Amino acid sequence: MKKIILSVLCCLLATTSVSAQRNKSNSRPQPKNNEVELTVLANRNERFTVYIDGVPQSNKSGSKFTIYDITPNQMHDVAVVVERPIRYLLYTEVSLRAGKYEMEVYADSRDKYAELYFTEERPTRGAGYRSTRHHYADNYGNDNRYGTHTTPPVPPQPAVPQYCSETDIAVIISSVSKEPFDDTRLNYLKTVTVAKQPFLVEQIKRIAEKFAFDNPRMEYVQYAYQYCIDPENYFTLTDLFVHKSDKDKLLKFIQDNQRRK
Repeated sequence: MKKIILSVLCCLLATTSVSAQRNKSNSRPQPKNNEVELTVLANRNERFTVYIDGVPQSNKSGSKFTIYDITPNQMHDVAVVVERPIRYLLYTEVSLRAGKYEMEVYADSRDKYAELYFTEERPTRGAGYRSTRHHYADNYGNDNRYGTHTTPPVPPQPAVPQYCSETDIAVIISSVSKEPFDDTRLNYLKTVTVAKQPFLVEQIKRIAEKFAFDNPRMEYVQYAYQYCIDPENYFTLTDLFVHKSDKDKLLKFIQDNQRRK
């Protein structure tokens, strides 16, 4: 009977040992040669959750996550939902070669700014990364995919500069064409240019073409420079003049004004 009990105990111990070794091997403490290991950690104890291709990597928020299930050399969505100190969604697309990587999460509740970035240690030797979409941060509401928006919110676009409308340009050109003399055209345009600023170089060119002589045309072009929205293209107005001396005069005027800025 004792021999039977000892045999059973030996079998149990052997099974336990095999199970422990199997669990230890599943922990994957180090990436293999063909694996990606990505660690995402907080810069200042921020609490967050991580999503890879829309799949949550944990069932609760934390300040550090290590992710192994990333296919090398393929584009992946990396999304981080910051819970504290302020709620943000950070998003980027990366393609990683096999190796170890580290990304940090930074969120500032005072400035309402957040960032997701690779640390200075990135990547370890022999590895690399590629990003095709820059990270961005935005406050979020309630939704499904990331616990936020189904698709990441579009970053705010810079304001488009406003300039004189084509309707106003048509009226200006029509009015200038009705003036019988260049001096009256010039006086009218100096007034309307201030009122309808700013102008594109192309618009200034169309107006300047209505002058009969080069001297008042040059005076108008030089006057309108300060009301132009794209002065880097001002050199194209040399096409308004036939004589090289006038072209050189305008170029010198442009250079002098560029130096003053």
